Amino acid sequence: MENTDSVKEVKKNKSNFFVYIIFFVIFFAIGFVVGLFVVSKFLDKEEENIGNDNPPVVQEGPEDITQNTDYNDLVSSLYGFMEKNVAFYDSKGINTSTMSNDLKLYFAYQDVIKNNLKQSDTLNFTHGATIRFCSYANAKYNFVVDQAADGVVSNTCSMERINPQDLKNSYKKLFNEENIDVSVNFQPKKDKLCVIDEQGYLCGNVLDESGYTGALESRFTIQKVTKDEDGTIVIYERGYLVDNRSNVKNSNSEYENYYLHSSDSVFYYYELKSADNLTFKHTFKTNDGKNYYYVSSVVDKVEKES
Repeated sequence: MENTDSVKEVKKNKSNFFVYIIFFVIFFAIGFVVGLFVVSKFLDKEEENIGNDNPPVVQEGPEDITQNTDYNDLVSSLYGFMEKNVAFYDSKGINTSTMSNDLKLYFAYQDVIKNNLKQSDTLNFTHGATIRFCSYANAKYNFVVDQAADGVVSNTCSMERINPQDLKNSYKKLFNEENIDVSVNFQPKKDKLCVIDEQGYLCGNVLDESGYTGALESRFTIQKVTKDEDGTIVIYERGYLVDNRSNVKNSNSEYENYYLHSSDSVFYYYELKSADNLTFKHTFKTNDGKNYYYVSSVVDKVEKES
């Protein structure tokens, strides 16, 4: 009887041992899993802290958008505003504070015509034999009559009526300021005159009295375009000017072209090497990220051949 009880006791002890082993394994496994989870979270936190201590490298300075096709239309629009006008290529620089009122009126006029804000008007022929004119304001202004059509001599001068307020609005849009005088006459072209009266501006064709043909022409081309964080766009141009005005260029000269570094140059060159060309930077700003206005043009640098 005692042996039987001993055997049962041994079996009971073995059974309890295995139970203890199973519980140990289970608790060990649970502890191991929990430990891995905690360590993993700790490592993730450390990586996050390391990332905060070493933020991504941010490009300093303006972004080069020369080859960025997303800006093609914008850059073309800004560059088109300048229209290769030689006034922008002055070595002393140019901005709205140094720009003449005539030049401001010129740009405003071009914008008004571009957006078809003018109205048509006519004047009747009054005098002239070889050259026929339409008088205006007591014959003070002589506008040239329209060219003959199909052999029929014209008796009228085609005119443009422009509201001075439209000129002011265009100037505001182009330059983001209102410092323009729209109470004076101006000549947007050598053969076009705009006179002011109680109805606004009346513009028509007049004789070109400059005494020369040809023009000072730009040979500048875009080298780089950049965009700042505030949206400011700068267009870098490099090149020179060619003076084809007949009162400068001698038809008997052995030189094909007369070159200038800039529009205010006083010394003519007969050859301009690439290393001698000027680089101008033209700056445009925006208030809303969409509509841009002109700010200034300055010489960026002068590179000389070594």
